[in-house]
Amino acid sequence: MESSTGRNRERAVPVELVLAPDDPVQQHRAPARRVLCGAPALCVAALIAEQRQGLGAPPGRIVLDLHPAGDDDTLATRLARWTPCFALLRTLAPEAALVVEIPANEHGPVQLVLDAFGWPEVRRNASGRDGTVLLIADDASRLPALALAHTAWIACVRESAGCAALRRTLLLRGDTSFRIEDVGATPAEWTRRHAAAQPVNAMHAALAAFGARPLSMSAVCTTAAGRRRAGGDVLLGEIVREGERTLVWVDAPDRRTGESTLSRAITRCEHGHYSRVIVLGWHFRATLSQHLAMRCDSRIDVRAIACLPRGERGPSLRVDPKGFAPVGGLSQAWVERERSRSAPDVEWLVVQLGETRGEPPQDWAVDADHDGLVFRGGWHALRDAHAGVRTVRLRLPWQAAPRRVCIRALDAQGRASELLFVVHAQQAGGPAQPHAIPARAPASAQVEALC
Repeated sequence: MESSTGRNRERAVPVELVLAPDDPVQQHRAPARRVLCGAPALCVAALIAEQRQGLGAPPGRIVLDLHPAGDDDTLATRLARWTPCFALLRTLAPEAALVVEIPANEHGPVQLVLDAFGWPEVRRNASGRDGTVLLIADDASRLPALALAHTAWIACVRESAGCAALRRTLLLRGDTSFRIEDVGATPAEWTRRHAAAQPVNAMHAALAAFGARPLSMSAVCTTAAGRRRAGGDVLLGEIVREGERTLVWVDAPDRRTGESTLSRAITRCEHGHYSRVIVLGWHFRATLSQHLAMRCDSRIDVRAIACLPRGERGPSLRVDPKGFAPVGGLSQAWVERERSRSAPDVEWLVVQLGETRGEPPQDWAVDADHDGLVFRGGWHALRDAHAGVRTVRLRLPWQAAPRRVCIRALDAQGRASELLFVVHAQQAGGPAQPHAIPARAPASAQVEALC
């Protein structure tokens, strides 16, 4: 219960708000459909924290799908994994109707476990009280059938890949607006849970797994308890191969790798007379691919640190030596605005995707008025176009001020990349011009990329 109160309480952080083009949602009112991406116990703890703060009512019905996620997922393993969630659900909504979806031969053992937590007899297809339906399942592919189109629901998805699959299914079937939120995914929360709040030890483990020799630091960056001192947010290493020196920069696990990290790494590379620098990061800003494309510097390479699954881990965090994958994502696009000649109160926004680092995106969307916090996509390629489309022309109300346009792309694993632009309007005048985007934007184009 410490995860629902106090400084370390779990929080559901909004990431994306999917808007239906014919059903605009007021920004001050949260949508009735939510997708929480995180461990089910953490998602329930976040809902308890919201309820104690007066931000939400308890769900009227809980649908718990306990079908195995794989062939080797035994009943004992599932019950051990779900026991913390049973206790939290009892605290969250003690009066809710519980619907448990399980194989027929497992009904008896599951009922014994639920009796220990004070739940009534397991019901199937129970209607329960009016209100929001809480959907929890290990297998994310079973959630779309439970998330009915005309009901208010909250779906808990364990992994980002399952969240991306659920999002894709909801878009393809044309659901109305819903919100996607991350639970326990901020760098500080991740470090507290996976690195035992000792980021320096995790940085040394990543450097050793990459095969680099640590450089001597000018000052002691750790305390006697192993915690990081101020200024110790980076660990440096070196790799020497065939007389070529490469600097290895390991970011702290409780911070996101972004533009400032690239600038510091390049500066340190130049001062140390290294031929190139490799940046190893745990968490990345969504606009990192855009920053790398704008720099166009072959001396810098960014790779993601991967950890072994929790089942293969000992008491401390273990880094996968084969998991240093290059960071990819959408890196280039062209955006153009023009006021309509026939309707002065209307403008046209044309967006064309450019190069992509790594695998192509499974879906991409456009937010024509990005606030810098939550992505609000009014147009989605999966829902409003067809597979493989790379250009869209949107009709928007005329706005004389510059627009802050954000383009968001997601791959099959749920990794998001964003491009952020400030686009000035072009007054229509003279002969009508085609709305195609040139292969290279002219030097006089009034488009600024936000860093």
